Amino acid sequence: MSSFDVIVVGAGPAGLTLAALLHQAGIAVALVEPQPLRHLPATHDLRTVALTPASLALLARLPLTWSAWRHVDYRQVRVEDADASTPLLFDAESMGVACLGRLIENAVLQCALQDCVDTLALPQYEQAVGATGVAAGQRWLELADGQRLQAELVVACDGAQSPLRRQLGIELWQHDYAQSALVACVHHSGDAQVQAWQRFERGYPLALLPLSPLAGVASSNLVWSLPRPRAEALLALSEAAFIDHLAPRLPPLYGRLLAVSARALYPLQARHADTYCADRAVLVGDAAHVIHPLAGQGLNLGLADVDVLVQELLRLRERGLSLAEPLGLRRYERRRRPQNQRMQQAMPWIQGVFAQDGPLGALLKGEGLAMLARHAGLRHWLGRQALGT
Repeated sequence: MSSFDVIVVGAGPAGLTLAALLHQAGIAVALVEPQPLRHLPATHDLRTVALTPASLALLARLPLTWSAWRHVDYRQVRVEDADASTPLLFDAESMGVACLGRLIENAVLQCALQDCVDTLALPQYEQAVGATGVAAGQRWLELADGQRLQAELVVACDGAQSPLRRQLGIELWQHDYAQSALVACVHHSGDAQVQAWQRFERGYPLALLPLSPLAGVASSNLVWSLPRPRAEALLALSEAAFIDHLAPRLPPLYGRLLAVSARALYPLQARHADTYCADRAVLVGDAAHVIHPLAGQGLNLGLADVDVLVQELLRLRERGLSLAEPLGLRRYERRRRPQNQRMQQAMPWIQGVFAQDGPLGALLKGEGLAMLARHAGLRHWLGRQALGT
């Protein structure tokens, strides 16, 4: 049986970042993932993540060469409402930062981090976890091929469905929004590299996020959250009919819509684990919490989990305590759970505000956006919340 200090299960961006940071800190760590992503897709991934400056600062601690991986540093965010004439603009220059964040396709970020982990040469097991338990002060994992691993601590970073969370017996609160996110890659004639754009229509957000061009064609990632029946109807449209439906909603910045990639639907649910901790095990990222994609903060919350967990594990190590010491793991949960919960609760509230119908609703949304547009201090504060600073 191979022994380690920590075993990280799941090689998404949060799991890869955690494994690399622990390895760099001198902790013996292994990574378990049945299907690591090692080859960059030739076409744009349909899922894009917006990394905040706080997340970028965390990733800067890794030997990751950003210039080798396609991405866009955006400097503006424009928020509009279909019933309000005044848009809200967040601008990096006015906030005293170089950029508001970095947009990168999920698959590209995962490949970049996997390349980083491969360079660090930490042990990796391309197997699913078949069973787990605790014996002799260690948590063991039995892999699908029969191998057994053990460690002081096992970290579940294996996503929203998290098989390991279920094996640990941790219950989950869930809420179905009865919505789906319609995602696609949109190709257009206008150059929208500097700006992320979001439009609310009866509370349902339509977002376009700039992508690094392929073959010289300007492209953006489309994320459109809609009631499930409407999302399914739009998915069924032909490409030409979908472009006709989408084009009138977009600002002139995008120019003419040239093409739309294959579309996909992702059902939207909120999830939160009853606890982040079990005996010699802890949850991180989507395994612990999932929020509505309205603000694009899901991965940033997961990376904040990683940052705090690394801090707490190093504190335990400095004090000569076990990395699975319950007081340290509970401290991680106390530091992260309230922030994750606040963000989770804020999403339906924001959507509810923009969902107000009728003349009064239009007036409230219009006046609210106009007030924010005029009030530089409040706009600056909201921008800082989005930046994670």
